[in-house]
Amino acid sequence: MGEMISSFDGMKLYLNREVPENPKAALVIVHGLLTNTAGMK
Repeated sequence: MGEMISSFDGMKLYLNREVPENPKAALVIVHGLLTNTAGMK
């Protein structure tokens, strides 16, 4: 069901996607994005 992918800096991320045959909308949930990018300037 899920898979591991690498981010631009090599960090391993868990990806879980479920795509229906005829989608009517898309939902993307991102947790902690602001916290993790605070040091990137």
